[in-house]
Amino acid sequence: MEKPSKDIQEFTRKWVEEVGVEQPSPNFVNNVMKQIEMNTSMAKQYKPLVSKRTWLVVAAIVMAGIALVYIFPSSEPAYLQAMLQEEIPRIKSPFVGMEVSKTLVYGIGCLALFLIQIPFLKRQFVR
Repeated sequence: MEKPSKDIQEFTRKWVEEVGVEQPSPNFVNNVMKQIEMNTSMAKQYKPLVSKRTWLVVAAIVMAGIALVYIFPSSEPAYLQAMLQEEIPRIKSPFVGMEVSKTLVYGIGCLALFLIQIPFLKRQFVR
């Protein structure tokens, strides 16, 4: 087993002596540093998802809507008011008379908190 290892070492030593060691150019370090500087200067610049112009347009639309509601107030139409008075008393809640234990309420609350945490934890693990 020792013989192949020694043969490889001798072959490698002879080959390195024949080829010689390559010397880098005198400006090698400067050239590498220039390339690194060029790569870092090409880094992506921050660009917001929603531009300032879009925010200004959204703000103008909201302000115009508020101003229109303030300038031209409207009352509820008579048919809507009549419909609300007639229809609401007819609708019965399916949960009337239903009793729920505290344990069930705590269980539903814990399940809801768990399901709310899943997206946040997923984002944390992806990062």
